[in-house]
Amino acid sequence: MTSKRVIHLGCGQAFDPAYHNNINFDYITNDISALPGVKWCYDLNNVPWPYDDESTQTVLAIDVIEHLDNPKSILEEIYRILIPGGLLQLQAPYFGSLAHANDMTHKHGFTPSTFGFSYLVIHTVNPLHGIRVLDSQCHH
Repeated sequence: MTSKRVIHLGCGQAFDPAYHNNINFDYITNDISALPGVKWCYDLNNVPWPYDDESTQTVLAIDVIEHLDNPKSILEEIYRILIPGGLLQLQAPYFGSLAHANDMTHKHGFTPSTFGFSYLVIHTVNPLHGIRVLDSQCHH
């Protein structure tokens, strides 16, 4: 049976309307703060996460990876929990943008090459290894 689990990392209260209150998905919202509607209050820096290998259909990581201590370990953890053929939607700030510079909680900035040419990506979220990258972008 294919997992219908969708984990939305660091979502705060910005729930994805495609999955939120959709009975066809086990939509798990995550944030470090116990905000209303957050199902999994957890510090993502603490790996491994409490999910089995290949147990999650989709991971949404929208404007969260830049806040975490070690993006490489986070991408490895995402790869571990995604099912073969799973989806990762990733959005992160461009390293030279105001979006990156104006937020003192940002620990990392990224370029389009960050996710396309690093050794980690080739071995984790590359389509050749069974995971389709739905969205990998750096925004200004």
